[in-house]
Amino acid sequence: MAAGWSNAPLGVNNTNFAAIRYGLNGVSITEFGTNNRMLTDIANTTDVNNTSTDRANAIAIQPNGLIVVAGGSDTPVANGNSNFA
Repeated sequence: MAAGWSNAPLGVNNTNFAAIRYGLNGVSITEFGTNNRMLTDIANTTDVNNTSTDRANAIAIQPNGLIVVAGGSDTPVANGNSNFA
């Protein structure tokens, strides 16, 4: 598993949590999410003219196989501050 952020599909002013799952051979698993990845818009900003920064900084896999991703979102706060997400 890897987690971080992606500006797809919103554009350069917005980023969403992103996660991807790899097999033991290092190839992404196609059955995971959409197009081999999961994107989560924490700020729920669908307007491409509105900026939001949602960034995943940590990932854990629970014993039951569920995936937990943590990070921050700067919406609705501003000035470089983020809420825990």
